[in-house]
Amino acid sequence: MSEETKRTKINLSGKQLMAVFACSMAYVALANLQYLARDYYVIYQEANGLTSAQMGMIMSAVGTCAVIASFYNGFLTDMFRPKTLLMLSCSICIVFGGVILTNPGYIISMVAFCVFAILPFWMPMSKMLAGISENDEQSSKIFAWLDFFIAGAGMLAGFIASGAVAAAGAAFGVKIIVVVYIIMSALCVITIPFVDKTTKEEFKKSKGSGEQGMNFKNIMILFRDPNQWLTWLAIGLGYTAYVGMTYISPLLATEFGVAPSIITILDTVKNSGIGLIAPLIAGALATRHGAVRSYFCWLGLYIASMVLIILLPWKPAFAVIAILSIILLSFSAKGRSAISNTVLVDIKTPMFLFGTSVGIESLIMRIPDIFMFTLAGNMIDTYGSKGYYMVFAGCLGFALAGLLCNIILTRRLKAGKTSEWFFANAQK
Repeated sequence: MSEETKRTKINLSGKQLMAVFACSMAYVALANLQYLARDYYVIYQEANGLTSAQMGMIMSAVGTCAVIASFYNGFLTDMFRPKTLLMLSCSICIVFGGVILTNPGYIISMVAFCVFAILPFWMPMSKMLAGISENDEQSSKIFAWLDFFIAGAGMLAGFIASGAVAAAGAAFGVKIIVVVYIIMSALCVITIPFVDKTTKEEFKKSKGSGEQGMNFKNIMILFRDPNQWLTWLAIGLGYTAYVGMTYISPLLATEFGVAPSIITILDTVKNSGIGLIAPLIAGALATRHGAVRSYFCWLGLYIASMVLIILLPWKPAFAVIAILSIILLSFSAKGRSAISNTVLVDIKTPMFLFGTSVGIESLIMRIPDIFMFTLAGNMIDTYGSKGYYMVFAGCLGFALAGLLCNIILTRRLKAGKTSEWFFANAQK
């Protein structure tokens, strides 16, 4: 194959880019609205007159709903058209966003945020974008641009929120943030019908039937497929990089003497700025080398950052190297995120069960959120600096386990043992 032919294949059409834009709007709106009370804790608490205990209950309820939703939303995605689910979720988002605009107080806030948490959006958008990809290379670019647009839209919303709070106070700031997310949801509702024109009949055909469709037997085969478990575990273990990212920031203040203003800038860079760079690099590497093989790079950065922060003397003189560690870790997290679904495409996950597979992957990623941060916080409170070492050592262990899963998966694919191959043999 010539380089010219290869370049032609990985170009994205206007419709594909429009789909990526619409999905990024939906993601930013729905993901950020369910965690509005967490991400804008101070101003939401002030605007609604809530106690710290009430804020904690809201966030616990949202986390629980999100874990439950990660399980069943995958099945819903394979049962109904992705565009229908996305449009429905964004429409409900607009309605309950309007409720949040009224500063409703404790109970109504909890109900609204839990509604946001149970709505299907990540699984249907993943399946829709995978479905409009013509090959694995296009899939890599599509999901890379999705993460790029998500980071850009998230930064824009954050800047608008900061300006609104500075200009008119907490209550007005919350309203402006919610209005921005409502507008993003509306853009998705308006745009999706133009980028996905599949009819009910076409969707039923794509769902397949019998041995090539969604049914209990094939779901059980999916759960027996080693490739699926290796992928789910590799992606989930890589996701724990966010634990390391969370605790290096306070370490910079307590052990390395970094000023709070510098840490605030660094948090913005690692949470949003790197999200504009790493996904595009991840997409390029996945296009060139395949998503599974290029995943080594992102796990490698995770391992390198943890080894660096563990071995580094925790003294102000080494602050610059500690900052490098958190930058490497952020690149790992953002790069991994951009190709997590492309890995499922790369291992040839049957499209009629793609939503279910994404759902299980998301469930495995989310479950540790229930206890890992509490466990890490208790370690630090109990053991001080040694607690930080324990947290980072745990992260290093997770990264190495993820690397092992990735090595085994790569060898299976090299031997031709894709998920497509596994299903063909299991159905005989």
